Amino acid sequence: MKNIKKIAIPMRQKHLLSLLFLFLSMGAFANDGTYFAAGNQLIPIQETDISVQKEILTVKKINNQFIEVAVYYEFFNPSKEKELIVGFEAISPSGDVEGAPKKGLHPYMRDFTVNMNGSPLKYQVAYVADSLYNQNGKIMNIDLANFDGSTSGNYVDFFYVYHFKAKFKKGMNIVKHTYTFDVSGGIDYNFQFDYVLTAANRWANKQIDDFTLNIEMEDFEDFYIDKTFFKRKDEWKIEGVGKVRDINATANSPLDCNALEFAVKSGKVSLSKEKLQPERRAFHL
Repeated sequence: MKNIKKIAIPMRQKHLLSLLFLFLSMGAFANDGTYFAAGNQLIPIQETDISVQKEILTVKKINNQFIEVAVYYEFFNPSKEKELIVGFEAISPSGDVEGAPKKGLHPYMRDFTVNMNGSPLKYQVAYVADSLYNQNGKIMNIDLANFDGSTSGNYVDFFYVYHFKAKFKKGMNIVKHTYTFDVSGGIDYNFQFDYVLTAANRWANKQIDDFTLNIEMEDFEDFYIDKTFFKRKDEWKIEGVGKVRDINATANSPLDCNALEFAVKSGKVSLSKEKLQPERRAFHL
């Protein structure tokens, strides 16, 4: 792959912003970069009839070092009050990094919070070896001391589930969720951010009825967003000074699929979609 070359303002660096539809494999980036974490939605650990009526996802980059994620949800429970275990899946870091937990937590993610209907919720962290960790509504936590796979070094063979008990009252429930993690990087880009959308398929309506994405990068930046959950550039709005253009994947680019290139001098970009139904496919960047 060739390095992404400068197209517009000379002081800008290229970035890749991908919203994924499946988890990346733990070894996806080999030794050509650092991959710290992927953003993800909240998911029910057991089956439920609760639906996601609204999600507002705000992604903000700070000092070219951190990604702040804030998510606002509106869940609808059509039946009587119920308590569910809800989880946040965080893939382990890979590449030129140390993958072992720090104080029991993901080593490159912090400030994890959940607030439900105005009250903060406590959470626990589990280590799981594969996606089949849900056993009859319970999380099968592995014991790292007796685990057969790797638990330290550049690659570890487990991922994290931040989970908590959520009491859904009948009708509308509002959940606010935040976290921060270090930006990932590589030889072909300054940073990469990934966010998993297919988690929405695990709720009752298997879609997000009303979805809004707000992206706040720093000034004078170019970045790409894959056309995996939208089709046209006119679906996006720039609140500030900037422009957007279509860019097609070629053999000489690091992109695996067609994308939009944003050149933003200042401000943010946003997209709103109704009945977003994430497809089950992934793109390896």
